[in-house]
Amino acid sequence: MELTRIDIGSYAECNAISGVKYETHYCYMNYQPNVELAGNNYRKLLPNIVPEANELPADPKCTIDVLEHAVCMPKSCTEEDLPKIMNAHNMLPVSYYCTAKCAGDHPPKKDAVFWIITVFFCIVALIVISSSVVDYFLQNVIEDGEIMAKKPAIRALLSFSMYTNANILLSTEPAPPSHIASLDCIRAFSMSWVVSGHALIQFVAGDSLMPLSRIFNPFLNTIYLNAFFSVDSFFVLSGIVVAYIFFRHVKKREISKPITWIMYYFHRYWRLTPPMIFFIFFVIAYAQYIDGPVQAAGGVFQIILSHKLVQI
Repeated sequence: MELTRIDIGSYAECNAISGVKYETHYCYMNYQPNVELAGNNYRKLLPNIVPEANELPADPKCTIDVLEHAVCMPKSCTEEDLPKIMNAHNMLPVSYYCTAKCAGDHPPKKDAVFWIITVFFCIVALIVISSSVVDYFLQNVIEDGEIMAKKPAIRALLSFSMYTNANILLSTEPAPPSHIASLDCIRAFSMSWVVSGHALIQFVAGDSLMPLSRIFNPFLNTIYLNAFFSVDSFFVLSGIVVAYIFFRHVKKREISKPITWIMYYFHRYWRLTPPMIFFIFFVIAYAQYIDGPVQAAGGVFQIILSHKLVQI
């Protein structure tokens, strides 16, 4: 028995009947045991399990959303109407419907933002491919390739070359003596810890509770339930590497100069911001096509539970 928490129904069937008699939409109903039937003991016990329950400005019957099931309802019924309708015709008085979250049209329509970001990514991909081809010919075909590669315009283009950059990133040659080799292994453990900690969230947000219950053993408790510090450990190690590289390349007399620190922060900003912008653009344009209609199943309960499990 997997203790299924979410009944997803059939999104395809809901779409298939839409328009036959009326337009329909696919929604998730969040419900929980009826607090009034459970009595005051339930109200007293819940804050001890989830202290944030005291801070949620919700109906006493709807402290947190625990269970969900999908329904196919007319589009004229809004997310505010559905809990009232379901409670008025509730066949299970032991439960109480709290909120509803409806999925939009899927796949969603491609708007101007989608096409602008897509064109931007295509241009970047074209630059990467072009620079890689040019880099290959300069290194292997053209006789004066090394001289041509020193020109400012060519150097700027070659900075996007996967032919050279991939060779550097995937190099297995021994590191130079100035490299702190021991940190590589420690960072590998730290990153594994980060990934393991985030893997727990995938179980919490899923529709089955049994995999979550299997993690409670002495060894996995150390990995998962203390994963709150995993990101901190990785930041500390990264800070050590950045500081080591900085002080190794900057002369002692230049450390006190303001321009040194201005250029340092500019370099960090220029290095870290483009990947972050690429990721944000990707999420804005394509996340809605990846998640599908199940994205409507997200709720307050998953956020609170995942937050508490990490801090236990």
